[in-house]
Parts: sequence; structure tokens; C-alpha cells
Amino acid sequence: MGHPGEVLAYIEDGPHGGETVAVAAEPDGSAPYEIELQDPVPPAELYVESSLRHSIPLVVSRYRLVREAQRERGGYVYMFVRDLDGAR
Repeated sequence: MGHPGEVLAYIEDGPHGGETVAVAAEPDGSAPYEIELQDPVPPAELYVESSLRHSIPLVVSRYRLVREAQRERGGYVYMFVRDLDGAR
């Protein structure tokens, strides 16, 4: 498992699908209900420099706890949270 005070989160889908990350546990040691992970930053050449400024937006995706992982694996499984409008 992770370090004390951390739990392993297995990400099922979304921008971080297939990743395993260590996240801070709740004060009681349980897995958090939701976590947020910064999405990978796309290459700068995908953005056009405007006359005002050049900025690359930082996007954060939310993941929700869905179940405990298989016993031999330990940790918890999280799935990508999509907005109600279906955009994400």
C-alpha cells in the first residue's frame, strides 16, 4: 500500500484511466469519496498565442469511489465523474 495516511486509488477511466495513484486518506483512515487529479497538460503547440497572452488551461478531473479493489491488490477503485450536461 501507500505510505501511512495514504490509500491507493486505481483509476478506471477518464484522462487518468489505468493509473494507480496514492492519495491522502480521510482523517479516520478511510478512502476519500471523491478525488481530483490534474489532467496531463497538452503540448503547447496545440494552443494559439493570442494578442492578450498565451495560456494553457489547467484542467482537473474528478473521480468518485466505486468499490474496494480486490483483496490481493488492496486500495480502492475510482471512476471518472461526468458532468450532468455530458460534456465531461
